[in-house]
Amino acid sequence: MKREVKFYVAIGIVVIAYIILSFYLPVDSFSKRITTVTALISAVAFWLQFKRTERLNEASYIKDLNNQFINNKDMTQG
Repeated sequence: MKREVKFYVAIGIVVIAYIILSFYLPVDSFSKRITTVTALISAVAFWLQFKRTERLNEASYIKDLNNQFINNKDMTQG
């Protein structure tokens, strides 16, 4: 649930920033505005997915490293 909130907050910030910037940078047509908003949302979604993949890869590495230590017969306690 927390990740979903971060995603929606990020999307909201991008849309609000675009609306504010559209007053200073005029855009010719409605379709250009929609295209720009879609591109911005896609960029945020790509970045969030990249960060999620990075965390999953790190967790997988730690899990594999832990399994190597557990299965290693040379490492004994005591």
